[in-house]
Amino acid sequence: MSLEELKAKLKEVFELNTYETSVYLTLLKKGMRADEISRNSRVPRPRVYDTLESLKSKGFVYEKDDVYYAVHPALALSSRVALLKAEFEEKQRKMSEAVNEIVSFLNLTQTSEPKGPFVLHGIASILSLLLKVFPESHKIFLTLNKALDSEARRVFRSVISGLSIKEKKELRVLIPYNVKLEAEDFELITLFGAQVRTIRGFLLDMMITDKDDVIIGLPDPLSTERLPVVAVYLKDHSFASSLFRSMEETWKIAEEL
Repeated sequence: MSLEELKAKLKEVFELNTYETSVYLTLLKKGMRADEISRNSRVPRPRVYDTLESLKSKGFVYEKDDVYYAVHPALALSSRVALLKAEFEEKQRKMSEAVNEIVSFLNLTQTSEPKGPFVLHGIASILSLLLKVFPESHKIFLTLNKALDSEARRVFRSVISGLSIKEKKELRVLIPYNVKLEAEDFELITLFGAQVRTIRGFLLDMMITDKDDVIIGLPDPLSTERLPVVAVYLKDHSFASSLFRSMEETWKIAEEL
């Protein structure tokens, strides 16, 4: 790993800013006073003190007799992970409480469901639809392709694993024959009692349900998001039933995992 890659990881993963990263790496050499830190790290003197205070609060630096020292990286990074995890869990808790309060206050009721077709832009919109459609359905066909790419797979696994399963579902999943499933994938397969088969040929990312939902995922070349995707959503009995029957025929010739 190069020095620039190291700095990038400290900034992206552990949420240190440029000044904090420079000061911490400087102090790994030896303990220093504020003026010496400024000279060696090239952080402006007026910013050194607030940077040091921030690093102290994040567990990367400690002070003794006006001399500042770097906490050993193994300890500093481990404590930072624990702190970020706690902050994330607290944020999740507050968000969940806010969702319940807002929905309760607004007393949201939907007199009729949108039939579509319409396009959902971005992974957040698509996941919101999946969270609605999945629990309401009893029989589901999934065909997966791009959704099995590493980043997309991680996101979808996280969301799907958090779904509340109140009743057993008939979930059938088709994947390309050359895809390698990981341990976390098999855990989800077991959790949902899913049947998985492989097939040769190109597959779209698609979900069809017995509640007449059809969701087709597509890459979005114009998006700047980390997961550049759109999805076409349609709720139509004739179309969904026809697709469901076609998938049942495809299922018969697919190979068991």
